Amino acid sequence: MGKRWLASVVASYRLTEEPTVDIVACPDPTCPAPAWVYERWTWPSTGGPVEHAKTGCDAGHWFTPLAATLTPFRAPTPVTVREEALIRRI
Repeated sequence: MGKRWLASVVASYRLTEEPTVDIVACPDPTCPAPAWVYERWTWPSTGGPVEHAKTGCDAGHWFTPLAATLTPFRAPTPVTVREEALIRRI
């Protein structure tokens, strides 16, 4: 097992183990921008392990919410934009 073998293993590991990027809704309820999950980790607690995530959005918000509270980002459609405008008027 020479250096070539080790280099090929390292190169294939890097190619197959790229992190996936999660796109979620910004945790700020007033922000319509998508947010990216930059990091995930688990902290122990008396009720069992709790997963957290570090998120950042296009508007500059940074949050560290519980991973279970993250919701998928859905791009606004003409219908949802009108519905949100009507809700703001009430």
